[in-house]
Amino acid sequence: MKLLCSGLLAAALAGGGAQAAPSLCDGAANDLAQNTAIPSRDDPLTLSAALLAVQTAAPELRAAALEALAQRADARQAGLRPNPVLGIEVEDFDGAGIQTLGAGESTASVSQTFMLGGKRRKAEVAGLARARASEADCARQMRDLTLQAADYFYALVAAEERARLAQQAALLAAEVSDAVQRRVEAGAAASVEAIRAEADSARARAEAAAVAADVARLRLSLAALWGAENAPFGEAVSDAAEQALPQPGEVMERAETHPRLRASRLGLDARRRELTYQRSLAMPDVTARLGVKSFRDTDEQALVAGISLPLPIFDRNQGAVEAASRRAVRADLEARAVRNRLASEIRRAHAEAVAAQARESALTDEAVPAAREAFEAARIGYRAGKFDLTALLDARRSLVEIETTRVEAARAARSARAELLSLGGYPPYAPIQITGYDQ
Repeated sequence: MKLLCSGLLAAALAGGGAQAAPSLCDGAANDLAQNTAIPSRDDPLTLSAALLAVQTAAPELRAAALEALAQRADARQAGLRPNPVLGIEVEDFDGAGIQTLGAGESTASVSQTFMLGGKRRKAEVAGLARARASEADCARQMRDLTLQAADYFYALVAAEERARLAQQAALLAAEVSDAVQRRVEAGAAASVEAIRAEADSARARAEAAAVAADVARLRLSLAALWGAENAPFGEAVSDAAEQALPQPGEVMERAETHPRLRASRLGLDARRRELTYQRSLAMPDVTARLGVKSFRDTDEQALVAGISLPLPIFDRNQGAVEAASRRAVRADLEARAVRNRLASEIRRAHAEAVAAQARESALTDEAVPAAREAFEAARIGYRAGKFDLTALLDARRSLVEIETTRVEAARAARSARAELLSLGGYPPYAPIQITGYDQ
């Protein structure tokens, strides 16, 4: 398989007419472990680009994909026939020396074990079931990692916006400090007000530095998800306008294909296949032997044949059958629990997303404009001598706090929406198909 790495990101996002290939977690995609889509240093980072980088380059996913491939190799191995056994026996010679070997009898034989009860086929089927379960678990990890990447991405977008607000707040605090200093120099205010204003300005600069450090930390945390040691990408920018929230019933219908639910079902199937295989081991295998016996003293030969069959008196594999049966029951209970948890998570995520969006709208449409208006009024009133410094500083702090709260509310709304879309497998959280390759 020849991979065409160029244009991978655009092809995957466009989902055009290129021939679709399995994703990283599909067992057939063994050559895709080296195919990655790392964001460019000069380009802004979008959510789609971040998720694609995680889906194609995350070390955890590459490791899980390799485990799925190993499981398929184990299944192929389990389906192979046992090798025949070549045996050589020498009899009736004394201990006088090696030269006397020619006077004895020798037997050359070949024995073959025949696995009865369909053991070989059932072992292969059980192995393939484990491989499919491993692939589904890889897809589950991919969905979890993409949701974690989305959470980091939205946190980074919010941190970058908070950094801009902090810089603006620092400039605003410096302007207030300069205005107070001019009033002090003009004799319209006490010198202690200049000290208070300068202290407030210094605190604003310190907060801006702290937010900048938070941005750097989040960039590294996000890049670490796809295995990068640094953050080789530009500013994080939100994608196009978001659509309306899907209803819980619609999400639940789509959640029937959720990787977590699919992994639990395939895990149950693997346990049942293993139980079938363990039951087949109760039937003993037959070993047939055919050979030629040579009598050196008379120079004659004779055929030798035999058959052996273990007697299942004590060991009928009953312990392994019981263990496999109990594990199958456990897997069934776990699959039911997963579905119940998904339904509960969908209802919770929808409620949280609705509440977060309402909070963001209230802050954006009402609280922030009111805080800006209050600060402007306090600044004008302070210059005119109508308000004292405390009122001005309080108005500035209130504006900064409400702006910061709005940014955090927007992040919470986006994260809650991302969780809901992820539970339903909506884009961009649907399984990707790597495109643009030749077979």
